[in-house]
Amino acid sequence: MESNTDEVQSYYQQFLGRLANPSGLETFVGDLQADVAEEAVVASLVGSQEYLIRASARLGAPLNATFFAPGVLDAGAPGAPVPAGFLFP
Repeated sequence: MESNTDEVQSYYQQFLGRLANPSGLETFVGDLQADVAEEAVVASLVGSQEYLIRASARLGAPLNATFFAPGVLDAGAPGAPVPAGFLFP
């Protein structure tokens, strides 16, 4: 069975392309030892600014870190088509 340290290192490699820094390793290993779900650890990594920048670079898409900000989401996605049958004020 893989140790928690190895597991966290593998998540960092897979999602961020690097080894975990000491504080991140300590935090996430501690989380796993405290029975935090593995999915929560992965969600923290893929929800990070570092992951967003890395994913955007691989897609060749421009980075817009504010796109998912609450005010933007409340206004709807600019330029997105409105699904048939839905009317928005």
